[in-house]
Amino acid sequence: VVPVSHHHQAVRQAAPGLAVVAHAPDGVIEGLEMPGHPFLLAVQWHPEMSAAEDPAQQRLFDALVAAAAARRIP
Repeated sequence: VVPVSHHHQAVRQAAPGLAVVAHAPDGVIEGLEMPGHPFLLAVQWHPEMSAAEDPAQQRLFDALVAAAAARRIP
């Protein structure tokens, strides 16, 4: 399944410390991570629009919830 992606704005260049981890077919940067950070992930597509039908998109949300739960202060 192809992610739902529309580009009218985009990252031109990753900031220092960020790693580009995904590109669209047109070369636009679509995914960024910060190596060594507990959970820093940025996507330039709309996983919420296809998560119900696409397990890969749903895993983005599942990973966010798991990361937040792991850092929860009792």
